[in-house]
Amino acid sequence: EPGVAVEMRRLQRFRLAEPQEPVPHAALAELFLRENEPELAFDVLDEAAAQMPVERQTNSFILGVVVETLLELGETEHARETFDRWPEPHVGRRYWLVRGRVLQEADNEPAAAAEAYRESLLTWPGEVDWRTTNRLAGCLARAGKADAAAETRGVVQQIQEALPQETLQNLLD
Repeated sequence: EPGVAVEMRRLQRFRLAEPQEPVPHAALAELFLRENEPELAFDVLDEAAAQMPVERQTNSFILGVVVETLLELGETEHARETFDRWPEPHVGRRYWLVRGRVLQEADNEPAAAAEAYRESLLTWPGEVDWRTTNRLAGCLARAGKADAAAETRGVVQQIQEALPQETLQNLLD
C-alpha cells in the first residue's frame, strides 16, 4: 500500500534524525503492528531501548506500543511487567486500551478487561471503535454476561454498517 510505504519512510527519517526521542521509534513500531509485523515492531523498539536513556523509555506512548508488541508476540508475562511501569497518572484512552488488553490477554480477567475497554470507549474515537467494542463483547461473553455481549456485538454491527470500512480504518489508525 503506497500510503503505508510513505508513512514508513517518513517515520524512519524522524527516527534516524532523533535517535534519543522515543515517539518516532514508537510510531514506527506501531505502524509495523498495524501491518501485522510484531517482530519488526519489536526490533525497532529493541533498537530504541539500546539508544535512549532509561528515563526516556517511560513515555506512555512508547510503553503502550511496547506492551502491545509483547502481547502480539505472546510475551504476556513481560507485557504485564512492562505495563506495571506505566507512569502516573493512569488516565487516557491509550492507558485504558492497553490495560484492557493486559487484563484480557496476560491476566485472563475478562470482567476487569471489559471495564477497562468501557473506559477507553468514552474518549474519541471510542464511539466508532468497532475493534475495541468487539473486544469488550468477547470479554463480556467470557465473564458470563451473554446478553450484554450480544447487545455489544449489535453495536459493532451498527458501527460497521454506518461507516465505510476505509473511513473506520482511517479514524482508528
